[in-house]
Amino acid sequence: MKQLRALVVDDEEPARQRLIELLTDADRWEVARAVDHGAAAIDAIRADQPDVAFLDVQMPEMTGFEVVREVGVENMCPVVFVTAYDQYALQAFETFAIDYLLKPFSDERFQQALGRCEDNLRLAHLDELHTRMGELIDSFGAAAMPQVASPADPEARIPVQSGDRTLLLPIRDVDYVAADGPYMHLHVGEHDFLIRERMQNLERRLAAHRFQRIHRSTLVNLERVVAIEPYFRGEAFVLLRNKVRLKVSRSRRRALYGAVGGSRVDAARSFPLRSHS
Repeated sequence: MKQLRALVVDDEEPARQRLIELLTDADRWEVARAVDHGAAAIDAIRADQPDVAFLDVQMPEMTGFEVVREVGVENMCPVVFVTAYDQYALQAFETFAIDYLLKPFSDERFQQALGRCEDNLRLAHLDELHTRMGELIDSFGAAAMPQVASPADPEARIPVQSGDRTLLLPIRDVDYVAADGPYMHLHVGEHDFLIRERMQNLERRLAAHRFQRIHRSTLVNLERVVAIEPYFRGEAFVLLRNKVRLKVSRSRRRALYGAVGGSRVDAARSFPLRSHS
């Protein structure tokens, strides 16, 4: 049985590695190449002619949509779009039914995407896919590609798994984020949602939403902070609206004061401490 060759395109190494591992473990699939930016993706599509491209949407300098436009719809292989964002771009993917993977996706969801790719390739639906892809690109107009869920957007959300469902969690509702190895705990009131993401990436993504790094393993939503309490040896604690207290490392205390305008308010010491050291 013929092996199917996939191109992996994602600017984040952990995301690339996960796709590579899933494809390597799948029957009938092999990775033709894995690249980290749009220009390299264009070269790989033209040179390798893969059967399918797993294409990240939001990349520096060139989006996944721009890759498709540059290659040309008629020369483009079937695409599975991969994205951490929702809003209208996902609606477009659903409407034109090429397929998409919303990060973080489960192994089962990935297998479903592979099945759809195999069905389309087996039934030789490439003309139909090219038509849909052309409509998708044209639907955004000839000028700019869509800016998918700008990080500064107050309605921006993060996809999180809850059982067998994917919830779209508003970023503004997150109280704080705590690292746990390769995972991040998103704390929303009494709820705790787990995502697989690097702290550095999440810090960049949430910076425009007034999230501040207060510890090597903690990001806090400054809109949830009601007080800063100095502690011994230059450390401090922040008090959140929900009465959770979080440790501020000495090296990050100055940046925190700067982010909140330099004000200091002592918090009551009777609240329970939840420290993520």
